[in-house]
Amino acid sequence: MGRSVVTNRPVPAGSVVLTAQSTGCAAVLLDSVVAAGRHCSICLTSRPNLVPCNVFNCRASLCVECQANTTHRLIHSFECGPTSQESELVRSLVRLMLCEKTSNGSTSTTPSDPSNPSTPPPTHPIPPQKIKSFHNVSDLTLLEDHLAVFDQGRKEAFGDAALRALQLANMNCLPEAIERWTRVAAAFESNEFGISGVNQWVGESALSLGSESVGNGLFVHGAYVNHSCNPNSHFVVHCKPGALPTLVIRTTRSLNTDQHVFISYTSLYTTMEQRKNSLYDMYRFECQCERCTSVVSDEEGMPHLINAAMTGLLCTSSTCGMGLLENIEEDIEGSDEQETSATASQGPQWCCTECLTMQTITQHMKSHERLGLAVSELQMAVVHNCQGEECRTQVEELKAAQAQAAVHLHSFHTLHHAARVMLVGMAWLNTNGQDVKQISNRASIALEPLKRSQTMQEYMLWISILETLVLVPESTQDPSLSLENMKHSIKVLQCHYGKEMGTSFMNNTMLLQGRPGNKHAHDAPLRKRPRKRQKRGKKAWRK
Repeated sequence: MGRSVVTNRPVPAGSVVLTAQSTGCAAVLLDSVVAAGRHCSICLTSRPNLVPCNVFNCRASLCVECQANTTHRLIHSFECGPTSQESELVRSLVRLMLCEKTSNGSTSTTPSDPSNPSTPPPTHPIPPQKIKSFHNVSDLTLLEDHLAVFDQGRKEAFGDAALRALQLANMNCLPEAIERWTRVAAAFESNEFGISGVNQWVGESALSLGSESVGNGLFVHGAYVNHSCNPNSHFVVHCKPGALPTLVIRTTRSLNTDQHVFISYTSLYTTMEQRKNSLYDMYRFECQCERCTSVVSDEEGMPHLINAAMTGLLCTSSTCGMGLLENIEEDIEGSDEQETSATASQGPQWCCTECLTMQTITQHMKSHERLGLAVSELQMAVVHNCQGEECRTQVEELKAAQAQAAVHLHSFHTLHHAARVMLVGMAWLNTNGQDVKQISNRASIALEPLKRSQTMQEYMLWISILETLVLVPESTQDPSLSLENMKHSIKVLQCHYGKEMGTSFMNNTMLLQGRPGNKHAHDAPLRKRPRKRQKRGKKAWRK
């Protein structure tokens, strides 16, 4: 397993096991987010009072709080100008280079414009030894870069990014420098953390249960925490106005002494094969977690069946209706040429695992293609802020494609899951979170298959978010049941996001839908505090 984080005592669920500030201030916005200009380039928060940089060719924007912070203005100066238009990797490398150079004692580290070499770089008004956030750049030596196992194309891409960053940082492009920063580029991509905002039910984020991807960051000490497809912990990068992004890893269930801490590096609602391929492509290791091994160890067990259903094509025979089609080589010896040519003209045939009949999958593939296209087109429509009739047309097409695919694709299929979650988001967007009944119905439709497809505890967070949306006004439901559901949802949200953010998620979601928010929601799952009666003095009582 290599390096890891292990508990040295029993740890309750919801406990913080690790916090870390971004290494070398290398927490940057995604390219698309920079272009949109709605997030601060330093603290990565979405703010209404952002001020675009007035330097020519600079795409960065800063919030008022970061503008007032001397260190944050210094960090912005590292990428001010043409550097702000570079990729995430190049911008991250430039920050790391110049933070390292500044922490080593240089007082003139801001790169000049490469297109105008005569422009001298400005000096910084504060001594570098006072910038404590720069000192952790030395932690880069602790990272594993896995450069040797990347293919040649990726190695060249890392080398190009390193060379470009050295040029932008006005540093010597010697072979040893290029080699070193090429390894840092590989290490960054192998160890970066995605940065997302939670409870952001606006635009594209609504299609992902309120999760908005805004950037990537390097947190060296957080990279020690290993991956599992059934994680026992969850990470959140806290982005607050005027503060550098901070990684917080929190347990989602109780851990015993000497138990390993695990988080997830990849999307969890995918097949074992897809997760393994994604992890190896990005992080260069093959997952052997308990969830993956349970799929392989027992081909008749539920984990294996659910894994197959995530890409499963349904048997359409009227006498079966429950089996999945499997691609096998059929023994056609003894059949005549006419039957063979007729079969080939009908398209590929797969075998049902239950009734063992061979079936043509042409219609299955058409349904798969239509649903995949509908999911993609609706996402693009929301990204481009399409509204009104155009967006309604995309939603109706998604519903029609989903109805057609219901005959051919298993209900656990990844496309079905994506469509159900997207329709929850569209119900929110189309009504601005006000149509409680529509949102609740859509969340309920998405919730049940997710619960049934969970083999361990891998979908706890998503289930809790959907349960929060499903909660209906107490007048139409048993109040005690509603309270118990609320307590459970708050517990899970707090374990993933923390006490403050988890409670905020619950209250904001309920208030936006016109429901009575729980003013003391953070106390509900713990205990009820008796109200203290205020003692009145004699004069006050008489008055």
